[in-house]
Amino acid sequence: MGTGWSWTRAFSAETDPAEVAREGWRHIRELLAEEALDFYLLDEFCYPLTWGWIDVDEVVATLRDRPGVQHVVITGRNAPRSLSTPPIW
Repeated sequence: MGTGWSWTRAFSAETDPAEVAREGWRHIRELLAEEALDFYLLDEFCYPLTWGWIDVDEVVATLRDRPGVQHVVITGRNAPRSLSTPPIW
């Protein structure tokens, strides 16, 4: 997504951080569908989920239904309960 791509970067008044987060998730979904990588680290991804920027049910379905053998680690505090209950693995 480019240099410094993160929801934590400084945004100008014209930039919507929620839209940047959604664009990042769209990119990850594409990579998962293509089986582009074996391992993904979605660092601090719980924040945009908790804030409602990205639909948790869509994330759960995408991870549950991902093709092949791809490992995904999501970090961050206060993960939405539906992210892990019931377990999606």
